[in-house]
Amino acid sequence: MREKTDLLDGWITESTPTLLAAFGESAIERLKERVLDEKLDLYIRGSIATALNVIAHQHPDKKEEIKAFLSKLLEDTNVDWVFDLPEKEQSYFKFMKSPLEHFSRERICYLKKISYPEKETTTKKTKMKIGRNDPCPCGSGKKYKKCCLLKGTK
Repeated sequence: MREKTDLLDGWITESTPTLLAAFGESAIERLKERVLDEKLDLYIRGSIATALNVIAHQHPDKKEEIKAFLSKLLEDTNVDWVFDLPEKEQSYFKFMKSPLEHFSRERICYLKKISYPEKETTTKKTKMKIGRNDPCPCGSGKKYKKCCLLKGTK
């Protein structure tokens, strides 16, 4: 069974490429710099590369520039085949949505549910009512009315 933190981490990281790509073509140079930063986690760098792929498809005039960069990044690997696949077969396709979907009511409710689970309701212990003529619960052996009930009225 997955831990709740695993679910939260997945929820956050699965949308990283969509959110980064939302910055559009003005972010290309900064994203290139970040994907080259070897101090960053490999998953983050992969998300940045995916964001660049998404931008390339959203801004066809930047496609060749990004394709050349990714090819060089992958040590001159030909990446044409990735860019030439039909759109629905592209791995980036799931990131081609509005970044606002990340903050939809449904997703926020899901986040709240996994982050702040409803607390189990505990049964409250009800105080047992002590009658005036019952033995006093303090253990004195006297009737309640002659012992602790009397002390409580002073």
